[in-house]
Amino acid sequence: MSTTKCCGTIPVVDDRTRDVDWSGLFHALGPASDTPRHLAALLGKGARASVDGYSHLWSATLRREGKAWPATAPTAILVAELLDNPLLGLDDPSLPDAMLADTSEAVIRWSMTTLMTRRLAARHQRQEPVRARAA
Repeated sequence: MSTTKCCGTIPVVDDRTRDVDWSGLFHALGPASDTPRHLAALLGKGARASVDGYSHLWSATLRREGKAWPATAPTAILVAELLDNPLLGLDDPSLPDAMLADTSEAVIRWSMTTLMTRRLAARHQRQEPVRARAA
């Protein structure tokens, strides 16, 4: 994932975030159009910017209320790609490991939610003809 300088000293994660239609996704706090900015903050200079970015991603996109949101999967993928970036965790070397654990949990939750939703939909479709014949 490459970065470019923008908005002062905050690096913007540009290539991969542009591949996602964030305006069509949402997280716990609403539209996910703010997510690229929070991803970029993870690589920003200063501990506060990084903590703020991670706090938002964790609470709004990756874990809020234990749910998987439509923005969870693309956010988790992009966070995973950032884990080896040398700018991540400059002020807190434990951040990449914590993010790996948190992102893994989010991906598992998203996968399980997706699987269960698909299974329930398939089950419902199989039962519709039976209900129609019984009536």
